Amino acid sequence: FMEEAGTVQQRVLRHTILFVIATILLSLLIAYFVTKSILSSVSALKNTMSEVTKTGALIKSELAGKNEISDMAAHFNRLVDRLQGQFWLKDGQNALSEEMAGDLTYEELVTKSTHFISRYVDACAGALYAYDEKHSLCELKASYAFVEGKHFSTEFGPGEGVVGQVAVEQKPVLLKGITREDALGKTGTVNEPPRSIYALPLVYEQSLYGVLEVAAFEEINPLKMEFLSLAAPMISTALYTALQGVQIKNLLEATQAANEALEAQTGELQAQSEELHQTSEELQEQNAELTLQREQVEEANRLKSEFLSNMSHELRTPLNSVMALSRVLISQAKDKLSEEELNYLNVIARNGKNLLTLINDILDLAKIEAGRMDVNSKLFSLSSAIETIIERLEVIAEEKGIEIKMEVSDNLPQIQSDEIRVDQILQNLMGNAVKFTEKGHVAITVRSDAENVHIEISDTGIGISEKALPHIFEEFRQVDGTTARQYEGTGLGLTIAYKAAGMLGGDLTVESVLGKGSIFTLTLPLKWQDVIPGPEPFVPRPPVEISPTQKTILVVDDEPEVVAMIAHYLSQVGYFPITATSGAQALELAEKHRPFAITLDVLMPDMDGFEVLQYLKENPVTRDIPTIIISMKDDREVGFALGAVGYITKPVNKDRLIAEINKIGGRSPHAIMV
Repeated sequence: FMEEAGTVQQRVLRHTILFVIATILLSLLIAYFVTKSILSSVSALKNTMSEVTKTGALIKSELAGKNEISDMAAHFNRLVDRLQGQFWLKDGQNALSEEMAGDLTYEELVTKSTHFISRYVDACAGALYAYDEKHSLCELKASYAFVEGKHFSTEFGPGEGVVGQVAVEQKPVLLKGITREDALGKTGTVNEPPRSIYALPLVYEQSLYGVLEVAAFEEINPLKMEFLSLAAPMISTALYTALQGVQIKNLLEATQAANEALEAQTGELQAQSEELHQTSEELQEQNAELTLQREQVEEANRLKSEFLSNMSHELRTPLNSVMALSRVLISQAKDKLSEEELNYLNVIARNGKNLLTLINDILDLAKIEAGRMDVNSKLFSLSSAIETIIERLEVIAEEKGIEIKMEVSDNLPQIQSDEIRVDQILQNLMGNAVKFTEKGHVAITVRSDAENVHIEISDTGIGISEKALPHIFEEFRQVDGTTARQYEGTGLGLTIAYKAAGMLGGDLTVESVLGKGSIFTLTLPLKWQDVIPGPEPFVPRPPVEISPTQKTILVVDDEPEVVAMIAHYLSQVGYFPITATSGAQALELAEKHRPFAITLDVLMPDMDGFEVLQYLKENPVTRDIPTIIISMKDDREVGFALGAVGYITKPVNKDRLIAEINKIGGRSPHAIMV
């Protein structure tokens, strides 16, 4: 048994040794083949890299399999692809730069750049659209393999098609899966649908200069899009430079043409300069003569205005006396006079009134022409002013059997203007309408807009002939200018109304048909724009409310020094003075405050003391206010005829003034003249 066991043991040992030896040999064999395979792959990759190093040619490794060496080879091949792409991009940029180099025109530049880009990216078609900023259009300027047809457009507005959208957004657009309709209707490049279209903007310093569009029958890969993105700024810069060159060339040509014209003009100017030099001395002599003539004319105008102003005072004072005395005779002696004598007195009064109107019109016209007519602007109701004038004209209208109509728009605002001048204009226009209308009506229509008020005065009267209409606003022009004319008048009313309207910032127009009537339209601003505050009236000013226990006296004089002196005298003895420097202002304050008494100057511009006194006596509100008139002249008889009971001449004596005022106390109110 032991021998048999030993034998078995030796056999097992022998077999074990043989197995180990066989295993070692097999392992060595496997290791050999594996090592040989690795070394060969590494050697092949090494040889490829060595070839790239020696020749500079980008050769890819052809190793296959799935191991670390093959992965390394794949990475190497991708690196080669990347380098080839970079070299391709760089070569393309360099070639494009060379293509656009040189002194190229704008047309040559767009054509060469479009052709090169299209060829370099293997495009089947390409187009470059220049942007026209003035008309907001992208216009086709250059193309490559472009077939035009009725379905293609050469102009694109903002947002129209791919080109228009790229121009609006200034971002590139890539289209894939293009249909025939898309290709024909929106791209404007091909007549068959390509596989892909790439459009990108040409922008330089944030300004659009055009849109570049390429189409290919194969997909435009990222490398080609990168090249197009790199090429776009180069083309944009070149376009900008070319356009600047065109502008510089145009400016140069314009400058040269201007220089030539300037040289020609210089020659002409030299000749003209000699002529001007010859006439300069003559002009200087003429200017001296004109200056002298102008000074003479200005002096003549000054003397004329001064004469008219002085004569108006000299004429109006006795004329008012004549009118006042004739009215006194008519009222007090009518029972003692025959009917014929009364008619004489009425003729005197009527003619005196007409003469006074003529004098006032001439004075107003002279002031307007001399620019010395003051504008006293204030806020007042236009409708109330018109109603007052209508009340004055209703008696005449009723006698003639005509109707006066008035239509005022709702919410008619008050106007800020010279109430006296506006009343004068309206009185003239409305009075003429009634005077020249024998049957029918006179209509006054008032409306306003945001800035002006429009007053239309129409009538069914005799009208104005077409021949006379252009001259109706001239001085001394009359509708009936014959010596046997039916209607009275001086022909100054419309002239004054027209010029006064212009002075107030408005206008007066007329439309008329002979035998059918006339339409006068007065336009006035709601607010006179040239309002300049005048000097403040003498203080103390009247309070808003005056106590009934206070004895208020209205002091009226056109000389502020005299007003101040009289007001001071009255204040010292306990009276409360209020002041006015014109007749119109005096009438307004008298009616508003109803003073205890009035001191009134006679010689005042525009409206003298006698006129003021007559208006005071005609007004029921003011007829019983005692009035003291101050005058340089002794017109005692006229004053007493108008209702005066005393008289004091200038310079005013304080004691005499206070004595005359004190006479009023305890009496029934009546007019007193000082």
